Amino acid sequence: MQPEEFMREFFRERTEWLRDVLVRYEPFRKKYYAGDCQFDSQQHTVEYSDKEEILEVIRSDDGEIQVITIKPPLRGLQWRVRYHLKIVGDKWQISAGEYSCIICMGTGKRKDGTKDCTACKGTGWHETK
Repeated sequence: MQPEEFMREFFRERTEWLRDVLVRYEPFRKKYYAGDCQFDSQQHTVEYSDKEEILEVIRSDDGEIQVITIKPPLRGLQWRVRYHLKIVGDKWQISAGEYSCIICMGTGKRKDGTKDCTACKGTGWHETK
């Protein structure tokens, strides 16, 4: 399986899983939240997952693959994600993930363009743990 196929399968299965979670979450929301309350509604979670798209696949000499994706805008911000893939046995697995820096918008530079962004230290990415 190619990395692109693996990621598309991941997006599909993650979206299905999120749909199931939201169905199970609904009785809890109805019990504790007013019908018009948007706090913690998770209302865009499925759409946000479903519309993630692959922008670029980068193959390194050591066999690691980086897949850079873009998510739909959320609260006016366009998110990119960088997944690190590796082969484990005979299948791909995600070994790490990073989000583009929301301070410098992934450029790695401050607004003046001369100094590195202090939030991401010039990388343009924030690693998720």
